[in-house]
Amino acid sequence: MSGSGRIAIVSPAIADTAEGEDIDLACSYYARTLADAGHQVEILFAAEIGRSQRDRWGAWCDGRSLTLVNPSGLERPAMPIQGARWYTERALGLLDLLRGRTYDYILFQDWHANGFWSVRARAMGVAFGRTPIAIMVHAPNQWQNAAQRTFGHSPLEESGLNWAEMQQIAGADGLISPSRHMLRWLRERGLTLPDDVAICPYPIEGQLSRGRPETVDRSHLIYHGCLDARGGLQLLGGALRRLKERGGRLPSTVSVIARSGAAGPSTDDLSAFRTAVGAVALHIETDVERAQAADYIRRCNGVVVIPSAAENCPWAVIDAIVDGACFIASEAGGIPEMVDPGVCFPATAQGLERKLSELGTIDFGRLRHSYDPAAARATWSAHVDERIARARTGRPAAGRVLRQALPPITVCMPFYRHDRYIERVVGSFLRMGLPQLQLVVVDDGTPPAERPHFNRLKAELEPFGHVFHSQPNGGAGVARNTAVSLARNDLLLNFDADNVPFEDMVERLWRAMDHSGADVVAAPFLGVDPMARRPTLADATRVRYQPQGGPIMLGLIDNILGDTCALVRRTVFDALGGFVEQRESLEDWDFFLRVVAAGFRHLVYPDPLFFYTMDTGGRLHQQTREYENRSNLLSHLGEMPAHVTAEMARTLILEFVVSRRGV
Repeated sequence: MSGSGRIAIVSPAIADTAEGEDIDLACSYYARTLADAGHQVEILFAAEIGRSQRDRWGAWCDGRSLTLVNPSGLERPAMPIQGARWYTERALGLLDLLRGRTYDYILFQDWHANGFWSVRARAMGVAFGRTPIAIMVHAPNQWQNAAQRTFGHSPLEESGLNWAEMQQIAGADGLISPSRHMLRWLRERGLTLPDDVAICPYPIEGQLSRGRPETVDRSHLIYHGCLDARGGLQLLGGALRRLKERGGRLPSTVSVIARSGAAGPSTDDLSAFRTAVGAVALHIETDVERAQAADYIRRCNGVVVIPSAAENCPWAVIDAIVDGACFIASEAGGIPEMVDPGVCFPATAQGLERKLSELGTIDFGRLRHSYDPAAARATWSAHVDERIARARTGRPAAGRVLRQALPPITVCMPFYRHDRYIERVVGSFLRMGLPQLQLVVVDDGTPPAERPHFNRLKAELEPFGHVFHSQPNGGAGVARNTAVSLARNDLLLNFDADNVPFEDMVERLWRAMDHSGADVVAAPFLGVDPMARRPTLADATRVRYQPQGGPIMLGLIDNILGDTCALVRRTVFDALGGFVEQRESLEDWDFFLRVVAAGFRHLVYPDPLFFYTMDTGGRLHQQTREYENRSNLLSHLGEMPAHVTAEMARTLILEFVVSRRGV
């Protein structure tokens, strides 16, 4: 079946030449290999680029049977989006773009969580049918920060990005990694990986070259890599210093060939390296392009030193193997999976010093490296062919799909002085035509003279099993708990009387819960001005609330978890003891925080499902009670699991450290 699929590769970075960073090149070679095999490959570039770069990349794709989709960047949303961060807002735009197209296989790079909403939509049965979605894990944000020995720009904000990247990996149909190292790293952080995991080394073009091992200049060391904490220049300096102190044989020349785009070291770092080199001839070139570096290495035919502190499937090692260069490399990350054990050393100054002292005994001509470009291309092509064939085999034939009946669901709805809206919302639910849908409306102390429509609906609908209950005013939390206590069903849909559900809201929420196995599915909304009639999409110009979910830290700062409207299993509600009942509290926000802290599976639907009335007197605008609301949210910290509060403390301390010291 080779060469018959339509494939989307989504990435925030791509290289249109042989240059670029690791992730750029990985995306480029993955795409080119599939196009060469005859597949239709579309590259969705998930970042902003200028016109000249867009034109250049478009021409590059055209020359390689690739298609660059939406090269000008994602269109801005029609209205403000609340509850999301920049990365999930971008992922939402990608979902909207992808769901309107047809593919056999969709591949996302892990970086920036571009696949977050598409993976969520697939898991909830909202989009993509049987089209598999895989994440190509290269260098998650958390891994990059550790590799660069930094805590990031803002540990608090990046906790959300880290969470979103991990969620898309755990929820995808498949995971593709160029090394086993990255899989170990993910598992060590407690992540449950998809069942379908594939090891696909980067499929570079070209064939293996033998090089000139017989004439290698062992007295010339060539450092090739980044000038940053990850590259390991300091490690080479430490090894040379140790070699000199112990009276070992020093090289005659050391060349530093730093690749284009690499972050530079500080003046102190370079000064320390020059001191370590001592009287040895030192040659430094920075901002060197990949082809120039390869040419320099071929001409000098020295020993390439790759002392990386952290790697996945490094291009410096791939290039050295393919070009037949004589090299030694650290045991960091995925490097041992790629090379002959004879060239490896522990990623320490002591380990490199020992390897340098053994340099004369290494027979570079007899080494057998594991990485092979032809095998990598074959592995990658076979993986894609097999996944496409598997998806097509299981794809149902076109035809009418019979809808299954929904299980019994109770809508739990508090009511306070909203008699002008009650007929609208009740009528919206009844028109759904769901025979097992129960309405429980709790009047929380509305004066009798202000509830004529409520009283009429009570008389008409209670004989059919719906409940219209009145009680003294106790606040929203009390009213919601009363509604649940009167519900006869185990699936609970919380809703507010002044809002209006979309006609298929209940069905969509249940399908999402059933398909994903979630414990809670929250519904996003479109904000509209107050009106007596049923709103239309044309009225929705105020705001789109599209919470992403996320870690507790961000959930305590902003409500990224959801509105009251959510489908909840009664077992979850009972386990948490229901809603808090203090009047000065945001009981829905509080409830979702406890859902997440308790480890229940909480998802947010990827599309708006109801109209939210943006009343200036409503609770959405109650900023005057900020102190009371926040105090109530924080009061639950002592009830949260120890590992949750420990991670929160760590993140907040690091946020303080970074803001004060810029670490």
